[in-house]
Amino acid sequence: GEGEAGGEEKPVTKEPEPNEEILNNPCRVLKGQIQYISFPKEVDGNAVRYTPLLEKRHVGFLLLRDTRPEEPEDLFLEEDKSADEEKEPDPPEPFEWTDN
Repeated sequence: GEGEAGGEEKPVTKEPEPNEEILNNPCRVLKGQIQYISFPKEVDGNAVRYTPLLEKRHVGFLLLRDTRPEEPEDLFLEEDKSADEEKEPDPPEPFEWTDN
């Protein structure tokens, strides 16, 4: 028939989107996302190390309780990122705005 390209096309199967996502370093929550934010007590069967002092607070400054203070901390630092990871773009070149 018309428009056929000699080979058979494989049907595209779309993977379903996950119902949830666990962020190890959530830094900003948009207003529309607040209702979906939760702080689980465990992840993958392991108790979480840090829990919020005020359990109903999901935005603003959060104070966290360390449930395992005797263990060494494993901190995520910006300096530890590899060059392959997301790099901040360079600022734009200076320009002059003209109203036409």
